Amino acid sequence: MGLLGSTRRAEKLREFYGLERTRKVIAADLLAHVTRDTVLQDKGLLRKEKNGRKGYSDPKQKSTKMEPSGIGFMMAKALARAGAKQVYILGRRQSALGKAMVAHSNIAPLPCEVTSKESLQSAVDVISKETGFINLLIANSGIYGPPKSFAANDSIQDLRKRLFEEVSMESFTETFHVNVTGAYFTLLAFLELLDAGNKKALEGGYGAPAKLGSKVPTIQSQVIITSSVSGFSRDKNSCPAYAGSKAAITHLVKHASTNLAVHGIRVNALAPGIFPSEIADIVINSRDVENEPPGHPSFIPARRFGREEEMTGTILYLASIAGSYCNGLILNF
Repeated sequence: MGLLGSTRRAEKLREFYGLERTRKVIAADLLAHVTRDTVLQDKGLLRKEKNGRKGYSDPKQKSTKMEPSGIGFMMAKALARAGAKQVYILGRRQSALGKAMVAHSNIAPLPCEVTSKESLQSAVDVISKETGFINLLIANSGIYGPPKSFAANDSIQDLRKRLFEEVSMESFTETFHVNVTGAYFTLLAFLELLDAGNKKALEGGYGAPAKLGSKVPTIQSQVIITSSVSGFSRDKNSCPAYAGSKAAITHLVKHASTNLAVHGIRVNALAPGIFPSEIADIVINSRDVENEPPGHPSFIPARRFGREEEMTGTILYLASIAGSYCNGLILNF
């Protein structure tokens, strides 16, 4: 049964988050779109698919795109189960998209490559024709990039060999091309649909004004971009390409949130730690976080990895009235 698969569950969710309109907000008229690239979240897909994307739809008209595993799919499932009428999942691997569609009847797959403006425009055209607007765009694309990092005990010669000789500029730049450029141009591609979402709200749709005659939606259209705690890390184990790209997209979120506010479009970011996924499983299976001492270089205060319910609660919070006051937020968790 879905997250809001019954009145009882909906009531529990409302009580937990203190929301009076949880079901209505999530399932009434939210059209969302999630993008995902299967790099950080899906390790197994990382090498084969650099630019997968995902999205979800609103209860009345919501669209989303993402992969059938990892952080992206966690968010898509949460939104779909919460009442999204349709979920658009954008990605390169049709088999993966098909599995997601089978898992949820309100999920519709769309082929898309986030590093191609033509592909992004094609996805926009399809969604424009079918729904005409979106309320939420989730840009979750990303790749890990060259797995080369600093080492405290290495000599200058060893560092140069590993970071300069063993890493090509092309592979380093590609990480930024997907994680930063791809995410940023995804945001730009969907601006008109996000603007249409605000106009739809003024007509009584998802996020309708609280007061009759008001020209300000209660829930303005929103873009959520997946960054990472790595964007704030200076640990030697953090790979420069990945950490640098996440730091870059984090600042672009802040920059866009300020400059799109005049248009009523909010921009926020998630900066999660390690959550279950194909790409993170190697790390998860190689560490005993419950017994790692506080002095461990990668010590996790919670002494565990992130869980799906935490990702679910986070995205539902931001998509609902409870998170409607957030803009320029970088949520570390």
